[in-house]
Formats: sequence, structure tokens, C-alpha cells
Amino acid sequence: MPKYIPDTKLDEWELRSRYQTVFAKAGASIAAPTASLHFTKEVFRSLSERHIEKRYVTLHVGQGTFAPVTDKNFEEKKIHREYFEIQKKMVEAIQKAKKEARACGAAGTSTVRALESSAKTLFETPDEIDSSTDIFIFPPYQFQIVDYLITNFHLPKSSLMLVVDAFLKDKKAKQSLSDLYKIAIQEKFRFYSFGDSMLIL
Repeated sequence: MPKYIPDTKLDEWELRSRYQTVFAKAGASIAAPTASLHFTKEVFRSLSERHIEKRYVTLHVGQGTFAPVTDKNFEEKKIHREYFEIQKKMVEAIQKAKKEARACGAAGTSTVRALESSAKTLFETPDEIDSSTDIFIFPPYQFQIVDYLITNFHLPKSSLMLVVDAFLKDKKAKQSLSDLYKIAIQEKFRFYSFGDSMLIL
């Protein structure tokens, strides 16, 4: 559990099962991919009715997701390493969507890192991708795979906020990241793991 969430009376098993997505299968993460906590079976049913396809990435989220950004990260253009798996169905779906000029979305900045670091491979391989990434995405950055993003309101000074900032700037958004956070504060949105999310098109 993130350190900013107060202690609960739940035991370790309950914490692991409740602080997780409804579709998680593999258990090698140190934390849940929080943007995906917004998805329920009802939400998936609604998306399916609108003919929005879904595919899965297995993310092994590490402790580094909570780490603040340092000068060294900018110098090396690298941050914490995370392991991931992109299933064959996902690879095929992305290749087909890109060929047909259809938009591909991502839920969460960890998913963005996995997809963007695999961009070259995603266009070349017919197989699943089992890999890791230490990619550090910050402005300016040209996104090759992800066309829209669902993400939470993240901790300040985090690499996650820089991914969102880079995405807004790449999409030439009319509002900056700080503008969006000001609106979120004014509207009393909830921040962090169990907070509200935003969709960036």
C-alpha cells in the first residue's frame, strides 16, 4: 500500500486482493497500476457496448513508481526499471489499429512506458513481448503508440507527472498540467491511488 494511505485493520491477503485491478492475474507488483483501479466489470461492459476493444499488458510495478525525480534521471534520461509483458493479442491489435489509423489508448503511465519503450518491436514482431524498461519520458517527447491516456492525479515531483506533462505537450493541449491540477483542486477532485482520473485525448 502507498505510504500516504493510513494503516488499516486488513490483513496482508485482504490488502493484496483489494488494492488491485479486477483483471489482475500475475502477482509480481509492489503496487497496483492505479489508473486501472477505475475499471470495473460494469465499465468494461459499457465500453464493449460502444465497440471499444480492450487488451491487457502485464505490469510488474516497482518501488521506483513512488520515487521522486533527481538530476541524475535527467542526465541519464533513465528512471526506475519495470518489467512487463505485452501479450500477442495486444501486439496484433496495436499493429492492426495503427495500420487502419485508429487511436490506441493506455490506462496509466506504467502502461505508457511499456508501450512506448516497445514501439520499434511492436511494429516488427508478431509475437508477445516480455521485457523491461527504464525509459524516462519527459517533455519534449513524441509518442509513437499511445494516442489517448487515462491517468490519475499524481504525486508532485514524480516521474509520472512528467509523463502526463509530455503527453499534453505532444498533443498540443490548450491547458498545461498545472492548469489541470488547479481545476482539480478547485473542483475538490480526489488525488493519488484511490482518487479521480482524467482522460487526455
